[in-house]
Amino acid sequence: MTDRAKLEKHLKNLKNYLEESEFGGHRAASPLPLSDAEIAELNKTDTSFSDAVMCIIDEKGLKDSEVYKKADVSRSVFNNVKNGHCSKGTAIALALTLELSLEETQSLLRKARIVLSESFVFDKTIMYCIMNKIYVADDVNYLLSQIGQPILREAR
Repeated sequence: MTDRAKLEKHLKNLKNYLEESEFGGHRAASPLPLSDAEIAELNKTDTSFSDAVMCIIDEKGLKDSEVYKKADVSRSVFNNVKNGHCSKGTAIALALTLELSLEETQSLLRKARIVLSESFVFDKTIMYCIMNKIYVADDVNYLLSQIGQPILREAR
């Protein structure tokens, strides 16, 4: 786990990031509905979320057990992912564990019909963590809890 001082600095930066977004005109009142083109793109996705996760795990030379333990996901939940069932929290935990960029994370999550929205503090916090390469679940959970958001396990 990252040392406490570094996390506290990230917490301060995260709060500033969230405040700037909220009052700087970057925060939408509500998520915009998907356009017909976006829905069509989701429907033509050639790879499922579970297939994409397994492919990334293989490409990175990781073992399934390494991934689900680091993501703080039980083996049974991970098996559900492999069978095509995944909650938002689990999908995000896996993307963080795989240390994907924000663009890669968004692309992967779209395969599970999940998006990170600028409209939600939880989502913006996840985006902040990814942009700042904060991938350890305990560190992400600490930041989430400090700003009154559910931790990854609760978002499942």
